Amino acid sequence: MHPGPLNFRFSPVVLRPAPVALTVAPEVAEVVATHSRRKPRLGTFVVSLSIATLLAATACSRSAPPATRPTPPAPVPPMPESVPAARFTLPTTIAQTVYDVRVTTEISLDNAGVFTRDTVENTARVSLSLRRDVRGFLRGPGRVDSFTVRGSNASPRVTTERPVRAPGVRMSSGQAQPTTPGQQPQFTTVAIDAVLDSSFTRAVVRPPLGNECDRQDALKAAAAAVARDLLVRVPATLDVGDRWRDSVVTFVCNGGVPMTMRTIIESEATGTRDGNRSLLVHRALSMRLDGNDRTPWTQVTIDADGAGVQDAVIDIATGAMVELTGRSTLTVRVTSGSQRDAPRTQQVVQRVTTTAKAIR
Repeated sequence: MHPGPLNFRFSPVVLRPAPVALTVAPEVAEVVATHSRRKPRLGTFVVSLSIATLLAATACSRSAPPATRPTPPAPVPPMPESVPAARFTLPTTIAQTVYDVRVTTEISLDNAGVFTRDTVENTARVSLSLRRDVRGFLRGPGRVDSFTVRGSNASPRVTTERPVRAPGVRMSSGQAQPTTPGQQPQFTTVAIDAVLDSSFTRAVVRPPLGNECDRQDALKAAAAAVARDLLVRVPATLDVGDRWRDSVVTFVCNGGVPMTMRTIIESEATGTRDGNRSLLVHRALSMRLDGNDRTPWTQVTIDADGAGVQDAVIDIATGAMVELTGRSTLTVRVTSGSQRDAPRTQQVVQRVTTTAKAIR
């Protein structure tokens, strides 16, 4: 049996699109509410479909806001390329290096307004085999050959009440100097142990001397002092422009009087030469000395101060110092007296020029 024809009845619907937003007009909302309360029929489906179509058309009829074009970020300026600093590493083992050393001392003595002058020249051939730690401290054996002392005919003397000088030799800042007019050159050769650490600079004679101020040992102690001046601290790793500071103590003799020398050294790696094969080091030195020698009858007191500069050349491949030039001025005041005589003071000015060059 076939069903009869279907009769559809529609309620009149007025559809009004919302002006802007996706909002259903009141009439549409009423129709939707009315059909939702009725029994679902095919007509209800058609009306719902019509409403959905109308809503979609309303949404499409709304004009979309214009798209905003993003502003590209400002370009970041390129970073300048940094030029890496030249960094050098020196070997820890320094093979035996042999130097020709010359020390020239000009001496001016003011003795109660009476001035005398002298020039003394020390020469030696020094060999050193050293080890350097990371801080640049040095240690190793060495030898001073053919240490020679030559002086002019007019040699100043520092007068004391008792003979405190070695025969024919006066000690001045650790260096032997003839005191007799026309004195023949003095010669000696010694083996040494050299040490430069955080506190002391030493060149100890082997076998050890009983007393560096003893008359018979004065010349050997002076020879060791020449080698001691070749100990230049340079850190194992450094850049051009690096600076470092040392404060060291050295024991010396002057006129047979034991003295303590305190030296402050300001060093700087100033540059290179020979295609970065050699490092240049400039050193500024300030020195202070003091010492005294007393007996029941006499007393000798020495104090001194001075300053100087040194320029050293370091071979980067071997770690050895290959050249050293230096100039310094030291003013020494010697006060002597006895139970019988009142103390008197004499002043000695020493101007020292040092040159050392590696020959092999």
